[in-house]
Amino acid sequence: STLFAISSANAAIFDSTPENPVPLPEFRVDLKQTSVSGVSSGAYFAAQFHVAWSRYFVGAGIFSGGPWGCSLDNYVVSRDIPYMDQCMQGPISNQRFNAVVQRAHTKSAAGTIDPIEELQNDKIFVSYGTADKTVSSSVSERIIDFYAELGVPSDNLADISVTNNMAPDGAPMGHAIPTDSFVTNAV
Repeated sequence: STLFAISSANAAIFDSTPENPVPLPEFRVDLKQTSVSGVSSGAYFAAQFHVAWSRYFVGAGIFSGGPWGCSLDNYVVSRDIPYMDQCMQGPISNQRFNAVVQRAHTKSAAGTIDPIEELQNDKIFVSYGTADKTVSSSVSERIIDFYAELGVPSDNLADISVTNNMAPDGAPMGHAIPTDSFVTNAV
């Protein structure tokens, strides 16, 4: 049966060792028709990955996240650092935003990320909740600004601020991916 075949394949993969790897099945994926998406930290990752490797993607879906390179390569573990506040709670200052855009151009020219021109035909979908207390909507709004500064036409940019996530009380969406139904006490 199909279930047995899937279970057997999973068992074989989990029994794999570095000395005796089990080959993974080949997927017929057209990378030129692939997009990258994420929510929260995954949204930040999707933005990083999309800009860095844009030749492989037709677009990105960024849910409750922020723009590429916002930290300007300042990595920390503490939220007490001012730039982390800007990249999470906002607002992102014009000085930081301009530095991020300039850094994308510099890295593109140096060949450390794909050419900026690879982004210009991509579709970008950004969604965030107006009641998000993890990543401020003012941060997520800058994603569209960032892509526009890199030359992505406005027709390819969708900025969806979710003020009502179909909640029975009409409450605005927080830190989440919007759905077509309302769920309480989700696990």
